Amino acid sequence: MSESKPIGYLDHVAFCVDDFEAQVAWYKQAFGMHEGEGERIYTEEPYTQSALLMSSDNGLCIEIFDRPGSARPASSGDGPLEGTQDQGFHHWTLRVEDLDAALAQLEAAGAKVLGFRGDYPHIGARIAFVADPEGNRLELVQAIPVVGHDPKPGTLSRMRHDQATRS
Repeated sequence: MSESKPIGYLDHVAFCVDDFEAQVAWYKQAFGMHEGEGERIYTEEPYTQSALLMSSDNGLCIEIFDRPGSARPASSGDGPLEGTQDQGFHHWTLRVEDLDAALAQLEAAGAKVLGFRGDYPHIGARIAFVADPEGNRLELVQAIPVVGHDPKPGTLSRMRHDQATRS
């Protein structure tokens, strides 16, 4: 069997919410995102609408869905690991330059900092989880130098290490 080749890059992350307009407004404010003209998508059967939000600075793109009658899985708790009880969407992750500054910005916008936070030098990451106003989990990762081993080329640990040690 031949080795698979990458087929693309992350385009966007999508999730369904309860209060569509409130969540669209929150992501615009908390992340400095905007909604382009004509970036709402509607379907009739079943009725759904979605909004595509982007950040001009870094190309981050999310799609927020509204579907009446949708529901969050009953077992999801507040913490980042409780969500692993449910199959399906768990969290989305953003690489940030300064974890503390990103946490402060999101907290000021109403995000809830979850109890999972720490430095993981063996994988080159400082990690924290937050939840948006509806409880959707977001992981924030700041690259730090890898400690204890030389990460292999082509790995996420190597990419983080190289990013953290650039002069």
